[in-house]
Amino acid sequence: MIRKSYMIASLISLIDIHIPSPAAALLALFFFVAGPPVFLSPLDAQVTEPWRPLHGGCFSGTRVRESPDPLVSYRWDDPKAGDSLQIYTRTPVSMQGFPRSAFMSSVKEGGPAPTIPIAAGLSEAAYRGGRRPAGLADGGLIAGLSIAVKGTGSLRLDFGVECAGWLEFDSDDLPDSVEMSISEYNEPAIVNTGARHPIKTARPAKYGHTYRLELNEELYEGVRFGWIHVRRYKKTWHILNPRLVCQVRPVNYAGSFSCSDPELTRIWYTGAYTVRLNLLQHYFGAILMERSDRQSWTGDAYPAQAAALAAFGNDDFIRANIRITAGQDNGIASYPLYWVLSLVDYYRYTGDSSFFREYTGNADKKLERAYRHYDTLPSLGFMGWDERLGAGFEHPDAPEAQETYRMLCIHVWRKMAAAVLATGDTTLATKYEGYAVSKSRELFNADERAAASGIISSESAPVSGAFSFGIHAVSEAVNADLLQDPVVAARAKKWFADRLNRLSYSPFNQYFIIQAMASAGRYKEALRTIKDQWGGQLRYGGTSFFEVYRPSWNTILQKNDPPPNNQCGYTSLAHPWGAGVTKWLSENILGIRPSIPGFKNFVILPHLDGHLTWVRGEMPTPSGIISASFDSRNGINRFFIPPGLLAERIGIPRTTGTGRKIVTVAVNGRLLWSNTAAGKNAQQIAPEQAPEQGKEQAKENTKENAKENEVDAPPVWKGLRTVAEDSSYIYLLQVPPGDYSVKCAYEGINKQNRTGSSIVRSTTIRSMATRSMATRSMATRSVAARSGSAPSTAPRPGEARSEKTRSAETPSGDLAYPLPGITLDRLTGGDWRKKYGKDGYELFGYGAAGRSWPSYVEDIQYHGEERVVWDSAVNDSRVLTLPGSTPGSNSGKAAAIITGDPAPTRQTFTIDVRLKKEHPYYLTLYFLDWEGGKEPRRSALELFDLGTLNILAPVGMIRNYRQGRYVRFRFYKSVRVRIDQVRGVNAALSGIFFDPR
Repeated sequence: MIRKSYMIASLISLIDIHIPSPAAALLALFFFVAGPPVFLSPLDAQVTEPWRPLHGGCFSGTRVRESPDPLVSYRWDDPKAGDSLQIYTRTPVSMQGFPRSAFMSSVKEGGPAPTIPIAAGLSEAAYRGGRRPAGLADGGLIAGLSIAVKGTGSLRLDFGVECAGWLEFDSDDLPDSVEMSISEYNEPAIVNTGARHPIKTARPAKYGHTYRLELNEELYEGVRFGWIHVRRYKKTWHILNPRLVCQVRPVNYAGSFSCSDPELTRIWYTGAYTVRLNLLQHYFGAILMERSDRQSWTGDAYPAQAAALAAFGNDDFIRANIRITAGQDNGIASYPLYWVLSLVDYYRYTGDSSFFREYTGNADKKLERAYRHYDTLPSLGFMGWDERLGAGFEHPDAPEAQETYRMLCIHVWRKMAAAVLATGDTTLATKYEGYAVSKSRELFNADERAAASGIISSESAPVSGAFSFGIHAVSEAVNADLLQDPVVAARAKKWFADRLNRLSYSPFNQYFIIQAMASAGRYKEALRTIKDQWGGQLRYGGTSFFEVYRPSWNTILQKNDPPPNNQCGYTSLAHPWGAGVTKWLSENILGIRPSIPGFKNFVILPHLDGHLTWVRGEMPTPSGIISASFDSRNGINRFFIPPGLLAERIGIPRTTGTGRKIVTVAVNGRLLWSNTAAGKNAQQIAPEQAPEQGKEQAKENTKENAKENEVDAPPVWKGLRTVAEDSSYIYLLQVPPGDYSVKCAYEGINKQNRTGSSIVRSTTIRSMATRSMATRSMATRSVAARSGSAPSTAPRPGEARSEKTRSAETPSGDLAYPLPGITLDRLTGGDWRKKYGKDGYELFGYGAAGRSWPSYVEDIQYHGEERVVWDSAVNDSRVLTLPGSTPGSNSGKAAAIITGDPAPTRQTFTIDVRLKKEHPYYLTLYFLDWEGGKEPRRSALELFDLGTLNILAPVGMIRNYRQGRYVRFRFYKSVRVRIDQVRGVNAALSGIFFDPR
């Protein structure tokens, strides 16, 4: 027997569980007074766990309500990459019995009454006084909780958040065997063959009085829900302390982010938590639930490591993962390039030139190989799950995937050129920049030739150059700094304004798209896309980010329902490749990013508009934590610059979309800038008055990084002004280390607050500014204010405020789809001839005899399907029979095309209907769940324009098709139909029919 620490992390809801009223009253009083806490309490266990309990720290960090991480406030004293994993325990937030009568909860007779626990570092008096401990997540201890089992059934446990753990409970009177299940969603999980336990339901291992579900050697799985199944019942027995034992890597939140939009704050922390869930003993994991592909996929690791740089600053562990993946390509042409981007990201954030140089040779081989492949192209293997990128492994060499790969090559050459130049290697920098220039010149020439020939971008056939670029290719072109090409710029404008089609199927690829949107200055559209992609996952019920996601899932599924499985196989709901948005928000909304490796020089350019009124956060660097806070409501801004660093530019957002404008800026109580007449006359400062520390720091940083080419090397203080401005910001320039408070005064009326004392009028502000001028003599006139020109340190392209663009959405704010409504018919059954197929049909299982295509159809192709004939001589009203067959005879065939479950990535198939030319028609699909069984089939339907592969309609869900169900839609172009398995043995389709419009 060993001692085990249990972290009781959630309040047990009384849903469907009866607790005697005195005990319930005591529990209610406890949670009212104390608030549900997380705490550590030593309990006895009869099972040896693989890792030591949580230790080496305490809950000393800030509690973040928007974070799903139970340990967001836990701080280890000195976490290192070589530390072992640790464990903590989590109890359910709710339990539900099926049937309800089979389970009854009570406080165990003779056990201790519920007590108020004392959290680490918190006095009992303060806790009893009702102050909620900082850093504690929702949850609480119910001492002596016992669940009496009164019959057969299942007890479902919801643990509230996704965890990396294993399910356990205790019992000292279990008379028979039970089964246990786990899942990321609200039904027991099933995954593909190749997993060590594809069905996540099994009999538990017994250790004394402890029962533990063991599904693989590593124990942990992705778990949000757990079940205890009572298959046979002899007499009443008791379930004690049902729990998850969760593993965690010792890593601290060194970064932070919050803003006036709680959803964005929650997205930042959910991305960070998704990464932390997948930090394993030796490397960054790629997939949480075990489905046979657990490893550090080097491409998947790129956005995960990016998020870790901003959230944790665990540089040594990132360095270790770069080492581990240095020799991998996972059989995917683009993944070595993402590894190079990870290396560049690491160098930019840490300034670790020795490690960067150690792997420059490795990166050089990868980039040379990309140059050799650029024109002829290898088999790409994979570019993303999006239909337009070839749907993963299905068609990886699709035209859009190929162009995206080429633009990624230019992007990586250019980023690597900047990085090696910062180390002083001009030879490699020249080579990589030369590669980028030569290939981009070819693109520009192709665009010019196409334009000169009068070629106009076609939605149905690719043309030369960037005219053919879709959202993924044009995004990589923008990331490669190719916006100067007018065609790239035009395509980017088109795609970035298209709310529906700028959405990718995976948050992995979406990260590259929002990077490009920020570079193009399209912040408004980027934030809308973040809410559609990552915010939609939260609304679905996710507490970690998914492998793939479509917003329309939320309209066909209840919260936490099983999602569609498709070209990616069984969908993972904890996929750290979706976490790149965390770094994006830190760099683009909070606005902190390095301009010289290691943040020796950096910028802070926050993005606030009429929607976002304040933002604050922290960025970890090797020299300390940079913190910043901007608030356009009260004009109070603060930031801290650690010793050894220099803020090249700090931008105070000039307008916020609220109708107010800044008229004065004071730094640490000293007026620095004014837009009033008196202020303009007073704005003047001698260069010699610039702080000495700032002068010397700028000189030193410039000397060490003179060849940094991402932005111009910062000049020293001498001869420059300390403030500048353009249409987007008022800039503080060359700001040395220190703690700063910047107060802005505004004029105008806040359009968001037109009533009450919050209205700020210009006369009040001007009089305040005049009084301020009379009492303070220090002010600085910027170069831009005197000359009317932008400062020499004006924002690079993409840093300015985005222009207004039309976003395709319905008046209600929902996404708008081009396809008219889809109709369902559950009454017709197999008697199709009176209602369907007037233009043509194909009945599966009959071969050529069951095929009669319309004259306007050129071809129908199937991909990924398997074919089955369940019964070949059937007299059943549900089956489809050939024309001319005799009713009531045994002439029917129960047949279908089906998905290839449970083989990996075989959970979907497609039907491509190619027309000879555009022609209006109805297409009807007949679904039949012939076998039925204990778990009826549930299938999803996706529709795409076959020419562009843009999605046409919200995802449809076909349920309860045991009696047969027809699904009908109308279109006029070639179409791709994708059928996905959701639940049941597979997805099954028995026939397709064509009718005139």
